[in-house]
Amino acid sequence: MLDIWGFLVYGLWIPGLVLNSLLMSGFGWTSRIGGKIGRCKLSLSTAKWGEISASLVVVCTAFCLLVFVAQHLALRRVQHMATTSISAVELQDQFLKNKFRCERNWWMSVSCLLTWAAAWRLTVMQEAGLLQPWWPRMSWKLKSRAAWLGLAFVIFLIGDLPLSRVNYWFQIASNITPNKMELLDQHGDQCKDVRLDSCRNGKTDLCSDGCNAFCENVRVLAEDRQNVVHWVRNSHLTGKWGAELFDKGRGVQQTGERIEDLFASKTCLKVLESIDKSNFMVNVVCMACAVVIFFLFLWILAHVLEGLGGPEVPIPTPSAPSAEVASVPSAEVASVPLNKEEKKNQ
Repeated sequence: MLDIWGFLVYGLWIPGLVLNSLLMSGFGWTSRIGGKIGRCKLSLSTAKWGEISASLVVVCTAFCLLVFVAQHLALRRVQHMATTSISAVELQDQFLKNKFRCERNWWMSVSCLLTWAAAWRLTVMQEAGLLQPWWPRMSWKLKSRAAWLGLAFVIFLIGDLPLSRVNYWFQIASNITPNKMELLDQHGDQCKDVRLDSCRNGKTDLCSDGCNAFCENVRVLAEDRQNVVHWVRNSHLTGKWGAELFDKGRGVQQTGERIEDLFASKTCLKVLESIDKSNFMVNVVCMACAVVIFFLFLWILAHVLEGLGGPEVPIPTPSAPSAEVASVPSAEVASVPLNKEEKKNQ
């Protein structure tokens, strides 16, 4: 079920960003479409006051302002609760959850409000003619454009390789490493020599209740890491091919059997310590390559759009002297008395 915050993000904030992009694009046809959308009238007919109408940007801005004020008051209530003494752990956890949720919603409401306020201002500027549109002159050279587009596609395929590695690095750092550090802090010193096989049949002398839960959490985290690997590979084209060739070259398969082999040959702590292992230098090199690839892609895109022409800016020309000044005889000009500064210059 879509709540108010889902509607705020997907129903207001994202369409507001699209509207701002249309208005700020600089192209004539996109700016015109954005202006028509922003000036779209929402009317309501009543028997007492008649017809009440307002533009779309005004209504959305007012709604976002209302949500922001309500959420700001909710955040102040949560901050006021922090001044009171909370002794129970359950109450502390509940307070932290409410505080995080209120702060997240506060930032969401602020972003939505600023987005639609900017759309309101841009719509007014577009209607007043302050946003100069750009009507491109289509002087396309089909052969050269097709060559640059083909080169852009090749650059995209090449750049997908380092980009997939950077994506994997960020996903591991965001989803796996924090959970790993939390497990190490909780059970790292207590379950150094415990294996998963000794904990599967329940509590034994070598596996206490805490270590049993530790090994199970490590296994869940290992499966989560494998899911990250498959998700990243399915999100990239050439990156998936390169990773599969790399695994085939070293004889590794990203399946559940690999996880079983890891737990059979290592302790739970050793598996956890290497669960986010990644070559740092390779990650840095791939990030640098991805930046270069993005630069090349933008450079090629500039060549694709070259020749469309920009808006013509009028260049002011010096005006001719007026007829009265031109008709003054030279003798009269010479007879005009000089001031003190002109005499000193002479």
